[in-house]
Amino acid sequence: MYVSRVFLRWYKSFNIDYTGTVGGDRVPSKRPWNLWKLNSNEVELPFVEIPIEQDITIVVGANESGKSHLLSAISNVLCGHSIPVDPFSTTKAEGRPYSETDLCHFALPLTKHATLWPQLGLEFSGLNRDEYKSLTDVEAPKSDLSPRVQVFLMPDNDGYATIYHSHGDQPRRLTLSDFEKIRNLFPQVHFINSQLPFADEVHLGDILQGYGESPGETELFYDNHVLQEIARSIVSVQIPPVAGSPAKTFLETVQGWKEKLAEARRLRSQQLQLEVKLFRDVLGIPKDAIKRVYELVDDDKSHAKALVSKWSEELERVLNLSRYWQQDQDFSLRLTYHKQTISFDITDKTQKTYTFKERSSGLRYFLSYYIQAKAIEKASKAASNIVLMDEPDSFLSIAGQRNLMAVFDSLVRGHGSGNFQLVYTTHSPFLIHRNFPKRIRLVRKGDAEEGTQLVDKARERRFDPIRSALGIELSQTLFMGAINIVTEGASDQFFIAESIRFFASETAASDLINLNEVVIVSAESSSGVYKLISSSQWADESIPTAIVLLDFDDGGRTELKRLTGQIRNTPKILDNDTIIFVNKFLDSKQQDCDVTTEDLVPTSLFIHAVRCYIDRWLKDSVEKAEGLNELLTEEAFTKFGHVAAARRVFDRIRGTENQEYDKLGVFEQLFLELESSKSDQKRQRSRIDAESRELLKKRIIALCHALRARIEAGTKAARQHTGVQAIKRLINDFFLQYQDSPPPTLDLELKLKRLAAEAQTFGADDSIILLPVLSMLINEAKAMRQSGRTELSREDWDMWKKKLEAIMHNPLKPNLSQPTMDQSDKSEQAQPIISNQPVITAS
Repeated sequence: MYVSRVFLRWYKSFNIDYTGTVGGDRVPSKRPWNLWKLNSNEVELPFVEIPIEQDITIVVGANESGKSHLLSAISNVLCGHSIPVDPFSTTKAEGRPYSETDLCHFALPLTKHATLWPQLGLEFSGLNRDEYKSLTDVEAPKSDLSPRVQVFLMPDNDGYATIYHSHGDQPRRLTLSDFEKIRNLFPQVHFINSQLPFADEVHLGDILQGYGESPGETELFYDNHVLQEIARSIVSVQIPPVAGSPAKTFLETVQGWKEKLAEARRLRSQQLQLEVKLFRDVLGIPKDAIKRVYELVDDDKSHAKALVSKWSEELERVLNLSRYWQQDQDFSLRLTYHKQTISFDITDKTQKTYTFKERSSGLRYFLSYYIQAKAIEKASKAASNIVLMDEPDSFLSIAGQRNLMAVFDSLVRGHGSGNFQLVYTTHSPFLIHRNFPKRIRLVRKGDAEEGTQLVDKARERRFDPIRSALGIELSQTLFMGAINIVTEGASDQFFIAESIRFFASETAASDLINLNEVVIVSAESSSGVYKLISSSQWADESIPTAIVLLDFDDGGRTELKRLTGQIRNTPKILDNDTIIFVNKFLDSKQQDCDVTTEDLVPTSLFIHAVRCYIDRWLKDSVEKAEGLNELLTEEAFTKFGHVAAARRVFDRIRGTENQEYDKLGVFEQLFLELESSKSDQKRQRSRIDAESRELLKKRIIALCHALRARIEAGTKAARQHTGVQAIKRLINDFFLQYQDSPPPTLDLELKLKRLAAEAQTFGADDSIILLPVLSMLINEAKAMRQSGRTELSREDWDMWKKKLEAIMHNPLKPNLSQPTMDQSDKSEQAQPIISNQPVITAS
């Protein structure tokens, strides 16, 4: 089972729903929990309802808007207490227990007797028949393939909890003791502590105590900085020769030392939980192995280091950090051992070793979050899990936040023993997954008694409300990444991302787009594409890689001309091969007609989605519309195109003419229907035919193949540009450093190795000439140094400068036969030093 909806009434900043947007099907008979007896009358006081995604839900809102209260509400229902407020507190590590003191100050039924409790609820979906029976005490009919249950905390004189279901006359009412017995059926709750950094080092005695070893069996280990501070105090203290006031002062000083050590120990014991998770849950190192290394004497330190080296290899294998810390593909975390202490060292592409103190604090917090997520994934034995995290953006850079999103996606993909949901709050636009706007839940603090309200369907209003909630006023370029697919509108963005997600489990990864690496961005209209891409360039930076997908209609064809500079006074910003029209993925007879993204959906499947949308949202209006069936035919949709035909249908229902319809809503309904047809049992009852489904899959794969080809070409050009600039900068800096005197031979050798390390980031094709040249020069410099020539002469340095100038002139095709910068006009006549290698030109 999983959580599909949260209900909040009179809880902290949440009062009741004043927006009336909890669903078009909301009527009292369908939501009996909204009814409340007030002054002897039964009235409807609707809960604030917040849908929760099956994978990741991102809660966005301004300060004090109620984001953290939402997380606490989920935790209260599932385990009886809120999320931890102070992660280092020894008394509130599990958060506050659910109580009547959490009552909203504006609760309407509140009286002088103060008997009212805040009311919370969760809706569970995806239950099997045994789970449904255990929760409701009734059997679900076999015809109900997707039973749901609503569980509410409504403490009063009649009981503690109420369970609503669809297959009985009355809800189930439970006492607190009875409710506690069924709590083990709920998803297991986990917290990722956003305030807990990763340590520089950890003593094995502390690790053993974290494993459950008695403190008396291992020596207490104290932070070295605290010990040094106390040691300096001891040196400065003069012990008085006789008793009296000085002796009392000395005793007070000693007591102060004890308190300082106790406080340091308390804080360390709280922080230690992270390192224990790493060794015990992530690496799976048994306590006996830790104890064995701990008990080895200094004479056996080589054996201890060998064992720790094995742990370090396991750390690198399990964490695979270079996959997630994308700033540096050679980044790795290693363990080193010294006198019962494990230190965490970092290596990167420079091949240097650093401690955490020499790197950003953001890295320590990123590792903390990653290890906590990994520990939850590996240690959880529950069939269903929900992970809660409050504001992970506080300590991370923009790049670190994007790396963390990749960790989150990995967690919810079900690599562990159970299924995972993740709900987190954020103030940062860079923790909003731009490919999945449906994950966003925007909350706002209303005026006075309104309390916190859900801004429903914020994604349909583009990202404007979200920008406002985050306190930023920027263009849509805020949501662009390094590699982008630009669509005309939000519905196109949604359709492509959801199609890729839906078919990801049915086809090879190479057939689709990796949504962790590529961002699909909406330009909000066809005419907005040019503005979006041109404004994404800041100062002298290059425009990020962008592939544009356009409708084949008047708007799309006009935008092609603007983007490629075919319109007067409009500078060219893209090449033709970075622009794709959607008609290329349809039958040849459709390729010359006006085509939109909606036409990628097979006609029968699109009509089915339109019908389902009408049944769900416009059922009352359909009865008044005449001749609707003649508009909902394959002939009509093929003749006019899907968008124009759908517009005619909705115009007939609403009594309008040529008005836009809810494109995103129809696409949402399409994927709801596709999801419902996934299982074998549901497929037999589904009205979606297999042929249409396979045709949609074929078109999406063809589209992804075309996009990937253009993305690879674009990223190669960007990689070349970045790499060339890095090589030139490194050489130029070296010249500036030694402009007055020749460098030592060792410095020259190290610089050449640094250039080779940078060249490896080009990719095999782009570095095929440069790397052999650098390898030859490195060997030449090394031979000079080994022969005793530790210093370069002026003549040697002049020769080496010419070689480096040749590399700086054209890093992709260095030509050492014409090395000087002033002979660039002759470079085409010169032969490269590796004559049997293919020629590679810079883009």
